[in-house]
Amino acid sequence: MKPASLLILVVVIAVFYILMILPQRRQQKQRQAMMRSMEVGSKIVTVGGFHGQIVLVTDSIIRAEFAPGVIFEMDPRAIARVVSSPEPTYGAPETPSWEEREETADEQGTVASSGSTYTAESTEDTAEREESGRSGAH
Repeated sequence: MKPASLLILVVVIAVFYILMILPQRRQQKQRQAMMRSMEVGSKIVTVGGFHGQIVLVTDSIIRAEFAPGVIFEMDPRAIARVVSSPEPTYGAPETPSWEEREETADEQGTVASSGSTYTAESTEDTAEREESGRSGAH
């Protein structure tokens, strides 16, 4: 084997290592750091796109709540990213639970949907207007 062809082989192997192996190791370290940062209360996004909050963390499983009373048990590898870690609440007001929010909404006659709030009265008024519009159109 000629020295020139040996040099080319060494350069190709070095480029392969730099372009393939190093970035993979970096991603693996970032993933391990993310896994260590997960704790109860952390907000997460799964690889399927579901947003939830961790309620239990062990070495082999994670339980996350995605809606009030809807808790999934999953493999930690199913977590795409940690959106936020729980913040200490030094004298901060307590956030109401889902049940308390629903009770408050029921008492006020409101329903929250997609960031908008609709009152029961406004939906009834809309229904009445639609009804009167239909009867006037005949």
